[in-house]
Amino acid sequence: MDNVLKFTFSVPTLNSERYLESCLQSIINQAYPREAIEIIISDAGSSDDTIRIAKKYTNLLFENKKKLGEYGTQIAAEKASGDLFVVFAADNGLVRNDWLKRVSGVFNNHKSLSCLWGKMVASKTDPVIMRYYELIQSEPLAHFLNKNLEFYLKKAAANNFLDLKYEIFNVDPKRPLCWGANGIVYRLRDVKELFAGDKYIGDNEIFQYMVENGHTTVGYSFDLNIYHHTVSSVRHWVGKWKRNYTQIFLKTRHHRRIDWFYYGNFKLKMFLWLGYSLLPIFSISHTVYLMLRDGTIYWFYHPLMCFLQTWTYLYWTLALQEGRKSLVEHIVTKNYNSP
Repeated sequence: MDNVLKFTFSVPTLNSERYLESCLQSIINQAYPREAIEIIISDAGSSDDTIRIAKKYTNLLFENKKKLGEYGTQIAAEKASGDLFVVFAADNGLVRNDWLKRVSGVFNNHKSLSCLWGKMVASKTDPVIMRYYELIQSEPLAHFLNKNLEFYLKKAAANNFLDLKYEIFNVDPKRPLCWGANGIVYRLRDVKELFAGDKYIGDNEIFQYMVENGHTTVGYSFDLNIYHHTVSSVRHWVGKWKRNYTQIFLKTRHHRRIDWFYYGNFKLKMFLWLGYSLLPIFSISHTVYLMLRDGTIYWFYHPLMCFLQTWTYLYWTLALQEGRKSLVEHIVTKNYNSP
């Protein structure tokens, strides 16, 4: 019989009452032993009903004084007692009630597996723009730059467990994947030390450091979907880009090692991205192709969101002193991680 693996869910919160109840219900309603499910909530000072809701589902509540969700995940990793560590968010939800059973089975079947990730999907009640997010699984720039998942999946052999389709492959640290958030499941022993410390470390960095430490066997599932209610409108998404760039990237870049993001043909792709996103003839032509290929109209957001993301980053790079410094570091001094 397969070993019953214990799951620890990290759920950082800040005024998260809108989705938190459905998020936590999707976890505790799993067809899986309740004693093998641990939920750790790190709250950044909620003033709404978040804490009351959280206390209905767990007594593992901790204060996240540094506010950002990544710090909350670090707190959860330190406190976690599970075999498997799920990086979750209050606006996530498990789509199927056998999600934990299936994930546990994959890890039991592959003892060297360090992490498993699936697809983020929109629910029936999500706004239309979430259908576009579901297509690109991140943001337009990251979707354009990093096609390495497609490369790995083409080389991997398909596996099946309880009619679950997934693929296992080894990641080359020099050919990185932008993985690490919203439903990724880590074997905790392989990453626990990476979360330690009080400096900011991004989701993608944890995954990259894990691979660089030799834990290169990972899995991707085509059926283990999670809900991700991440954006509600075009304006909301642009606001998130502004926040992530000005409040996170520019303020934390000197404490992070992000040179791995520049492996391969990144610089060439960044140059191509500027033309692709700012000259609509390219993105619109590509969008027509994507609509015909995939048979969906939701690609129609693509040219607009590409254009807006580039202009958001360009504007705040030039408007802020830290943005201009960052530009000099990247282009003139070629120093990505220190002033």
